[in-house]
Amino acid sequence: MGRLIPDDLRPGEYREHTVTVVGACGAEHTSHVYASGRGPTIRLSTDCGQHIEGTPRHPLLAETQGYLTWRSLASIKVGDGVLVCPKSLPTARKGLGLTVRDIGALEGFRTERPKITDKFEWSTVTRIESSEAETFDFVVPGSHSFIGNGFCNHNTTLGHIIAEEMGASITTSSGPVLDKPADLAGILTKLKEGDVLFIDEMHRLSPLVEEYLYSAMEDYYIDIVIDSGPNARSVKIPLPRFTMVGATTRKGLLTAPLRSRFGIDFRYDYYSAELLQAILIRSANILKVSIEKEGAWEIARRSRGTPRIANRLLRRARDFAQVEGDGRISLKTADRALTALDVDKEGLDEMDTRILLSLIDKFNGGPAGLSTLSVSVGEESGTIEEVYEPYLIQEGYMQRTPRGRIATKRAYQHLNRKIPGEMPMLFDDQNAEQPSE
Repeated sequence: MGRLIPDDLRPGEYREHTVTVVGACGAEHTSHVYASGRGPTIRLSTDCGQHIEGTPRHPLLAETQGYLTWRSLASIKVGDGVLVCPKSLPTARKGLGLTVRDIGALEGFRTERPKITDKFEWSTVTRIESSEAETFDFVVPGSHSFIGNGFCNHNTTLGHIIAEEMGASITTSSGPVLDKPADLAGILTKLKEGDVLFIDEMHRLSPLVEEYLYSAMEDYYIDIVIDSGPNARSVKIPLPRFTMVGATTRKGLLTAPLRSRFGIDFRYDYYSAELLQAILIRSANILKVSIEKEGAWEIARRSRGTPRIANRLLRRARDFAQVEGDGRISLKTADRALTALDVDKEGLDEMDTRILLSLIDKFNGGPAGLSTLSVSVGEESGTIEEVYEPYLIQEGYMQRTPRGRIATKRAYQHLNRKIPGEMPMLFDDQNAEQPSE
């Protein structure tokens, strides 16, 4: 283990560095540290004389109304109890909250039932001040998690953010996994007061499992049937008050009773190229890859507005830069890599192009039914409808009409195809509302 922060680390630098930190998931060994530059911090004063300063997202183990939970500094209030290091512990460092090198001192620290050792003590927050200081991000190894100031970002990032803002624990699952009511009942009965339950791909829940959620979300109980036949009886099991967070890409497949039980409904659009460029520059730092702003922009604008696609293309551009270049991702390197991967200037991949060319060359621009189009390009109709079609429609390359799919003027222009003489009439009413198929 080395020093907590290298003395010569400058803002924007990223390097290998191993220390032990207290993160939202307990004791963690870092692999890298990134100097994030000067930023806002929060300084807590406690009744034992200790001060804790860190970024608004930095985690602390706090006690509120008798519950022990990981809380961000921004959510701590005067009067809350927080776990602090006594002054006698030499590894406590100002500006980083609870950060220690001694892994033994952290044994037993977890989100559930944290074990308090004699090296820490509880103290009450007496004062909260806003400040500013040099901040740092620590990276913990693993392909599915990044810890920035202590918090894990997983595929269910938004669910974790909601749980963190509420100062609650989160339980995650997905629709395909919960195929029986007993599976859902097992998860619900293990929740604690105030917990967050996140279910991904919620549209794939079976109708029977959905019905169990009605009473759980509205009245906080479930009815389970014990035995069968003449001995069958229903038992009502009370549940703690919890928060349900559901995610789906096909909202229309949810039943109306389930949709109506959600108090807040959000819809998220594709990321802008500017946001993706910032994500790519950050990802390149994590991968220890040098990237020019122009190269990041080229990848960003051809990533279909999706961070996962952007990061995938970044890794492939890195391979090209290391094998055929000097290791730096420039505009030229990024363009060469994306062209080799059949990602064109507008971010359309090989299948997108095949779908549009099939409409134009084989069906005179359409209309063509989904099943016909599926056979023509050799792809499942469900995959076309769920994976490729949304982006093509949103970007204006395709339209859905009552008679089928048609290629738009933009598709003809992008693929350098001549619009037939009779085709302009299809585009005269571009802004008219079309019923969905």
